[in-house]
Amino acid sequence: MESLVRQWSRRVGVEVAVRVDDEFVYVHDTGRGVPLCLLRETAHPEFWSFAPARGGRYVDGCLPSGAWTGGAEDILDHAWTYRVTEPPMPDPLSCAGVVHALVEAVPELREDLDLHIFNEHEILSHVFVHLDVTPFVLDAWARGDRELVGRCLAFLERAMTAEDPDTRALVGTSFVPPVRPWDPAVAGFLAIWPPALARQARREVGE
Repeated sequence: MESLVRQWSRRVGVEVAVRVDDEFVYVHDTGRGVPLCLLRETAHPEFWSFAPARGGRYVDGCLPSGAWTGGAEDILDHAWTYRVTEPPMPDPLSCAGVVHALVEAVPELREDLDLHIFNEHEILSHVFVHLDVTPFVLDAWARGDRELVGRCLAFLERAMTAEDPDTRALVGTSFVPPVRPWDPAVAGFLAIWPPALARQARREVGE
């Protein structure tokens, strides 16, 4: 299936990333940094069910014929038409665009975002940052992956200083407090935080 998707992408001139997870195939439009569609195997090997992505979420889809399943290339053509008629993505550091921008900066989070969208049918920014991003960063710190931690903190620092107050609130309420900055066990981690994140951590402990 992956080779078929890549043949299709060359035909239409779009860059994609493909991830296969059991019966699911996730296709991302890497040019815009957003999901394109989700395909799912059916009992018939030549037909797939699918959900095109719209505004960062997967939605129920059918082909122009009204069919709920179809050949992979027909589905991809339809999903691409669906995509190119969509309005441009918002400012990447606005609250509406920041999760996609984070995954572009830290592609290791893409699988977590795919699963989040699959479960929630949309992006719930505070839920994703609290339940996925924060544990991800803490685990990278515990493993000693300083390069990965550095990329995560660099992006979160940008978000913490963004013009959009909702973006700042997202980091300030759904990343910083769950780290538990008052816990001595994370003192070493906090010591490498950049200035805006460090200030927010100090606010959390009442300094």
